[in-house]
Amino acid sequence: MDAQERYTAEEADFFRLTGEIIREWIELELFLSRWLIYLLAVDEFRARIVWDSFTSFRARLALVRKLIRNFADESIWDDAERILSKVEKIAEKRNMLAHKFGHLGERVGNLVFVEDAYDREGEANFIAVKSINRANLRSWLSDINTARNEAATFKQERLATAIYRESLFHRRKINEPPVEEG
Repeated sequence: MDAQERYTAEEADFFRLTGEIIREWIELELFLSRWLIYLLAVDEFRARIVWDSFTSFRARLALVRKLIRNFADESIWDDAERILSKVEKIAEKRNMLAHKFGHLGERVGNLVFVEDAYDREGEANFIAVKSINRANLRSWLSDINTARNEAATFKQERLATAIYRESLFHRRKINEPPVEEG
């Protein structure tokens, strides 16, 4: 039995969309890793090594945020944060596809994911269910592509010309009058 016989057209479309999302996500991460070329003043390969050394996406975003806050011109902070916040929201959705148990639901057109969920007191629900449909997946794919394009444009048009060699702390100290001793 081949894949065409094993899955309905609807199931095959879910799998195709899921694969596209994972593939496009990898490209988005690659574009974000290229921000490090400017933020760290290194070549692309060193930037990728630094990026890959952080094992969680949250840690990678924290690194980028700290570097922007300390070495980028203040005029680009808000735009960078807007892009990074958008990517962070998309990451939550993408993580469900990549890391949660999912199956096609009984309702036509739904993909059901089961995950562990914890309330504020730490009590576990081991069968928390989230349901999505193919329209959700198409929307996520569109969001990833938009974020990737924004990240690429931002790197070329804003980030490339807005990085300082000195940190914000040092730039502020340099501009302050010297402290008189005595």
